[in-house]
Amino acid sequence: MLKYFFKTVLLLPIFLLISINYSLHYSPSFLDKINEDELAQFAFLSHELRLNSAGEKMQNLFPEGFLFINELNGLANAEFAINSGISPQSELGKKIENEINWSIREVNSGDGKVNFLDDLPLENGAFYKGWQSYLMGKQLQFTNKKDAQLIALFSANCEAISQAISQTDKPYLESYKGAAWPADNVVCLAALSLHDRLFVPKYQAVIADWLGRIKGNLHKETGLIPHSFSLISNKGMEVRGSSLSLMLSFLPKIDPVFAQNQYKIYKNLFIQNKLGLPAVREYPIGKKGSGDVDSGPVIWDVGGSASIVGIRAAAENGDFELAKSLRNSIEAFAFSTNYGGEKKYLFGQLLVIDGFMAWSNASISAANEPQNGGGSWTFFLLSLLFSVPFCWWIYKL
Repeated sequence: MLKYFFKTVLLLPIFLLISINYSLHYSPSFLDKINEDELAQFAFLSHELRLNSAGEKMQNLFPEGFLFINELNGLANAEFAINSGISPQSELGKKIENEINWSIREVNSGDGKVNFLDDLPLENGAFYKGWQSYLMGKQLQFTNKKDAQLIALFSANCEAISQAISQTDKPYLESYKGAAWPADNVVCLAALSLHDRLFVPKYQAVIADWLGRIKGNLHKETGLIPHSFSLISNKGMEVRGSSLSLMLSFLPKIDPVFAQNQYKIYKNLFIQNKLGLPAVREYPIGKKGSGDVDSGPVIWDVGGSASIVGIRAAAENGDFELAKSLRNSIEAFAFSTNYGGEKKYLFGQLLVIDGFMAWSNASISAANEPQNGGGSWTFFLLSLLFSVPFCWWIYKL
């Protein structure tokens, strides 16, 4: 009995490989064009945020944790509702509207603002103001601009962003004192662009001028928007997969031509097959680096955040087959589980993954879910090459 128990334990890697190969062919469950798996993700996020103090737990992990997890929850709900054609008057639409409003209140709260200074040229900085504004704009887009108070706050934020960038000749606004991050500024740009799609266009000249400054300060070696920018030397630093994935999730609706040019370079330098599966590198091909609070873990050159947000970057740029392959790889290697009406990744132990996956998955609707892609014959054959001799060795024990 001990021998058979030992053999069974040794077979666990084979069961794991079977599970991974199965998950690589994942397709969401749609009912009347509504992604039920995505609704299960929302159920888990809402439960954790409202009942298990998930915002406070995320804040203990990284400086913007409270704001970001609430932001992602609200944005995921809004993007999902818009892309799925859900009416705000329907029962599901009202539920989603309430969830987004809850997220907006959390983002606007003292806990949401705690680490963001109010004495910067743009009050609270580009990170806070950009994400706060974009979430409010998405709620207005979903509800067809029905909330006058929200319209006033969103409009005031957009005006503050416009005034701040107009009063400097730098390409980027500060997120923190003396620190500028291009990705945060792209979110600010996205808020202005969204304003002009919802209301009478007002910021086209500001957007064009701002984009002109950004295009004039690209990373010299790659031609990409840099990860960070020195306001002292007026120079972009390195390029990173995590920030590029994020920026390419917004750029197509700001400047489609520029977005496509950036996406083409991004694919050449950051998308790389690992064991036959596509992944997003944190550093460009030929360069090495370690992980940090922005990138998450970097394993075998693959960036955790870069790959998850890369799903959305690919989808927003019309590359749905890559988006599906990246998504299914995360489904497999983050061991997604869906039971009791709640879907989670890594057993719900790191909620920021669930937040980013909910937001990224919202970009793939029933209308653009590819019929092909996701699996990999290379990975399947490699699995067989490992499994057959391994099983034979266990049999001979």
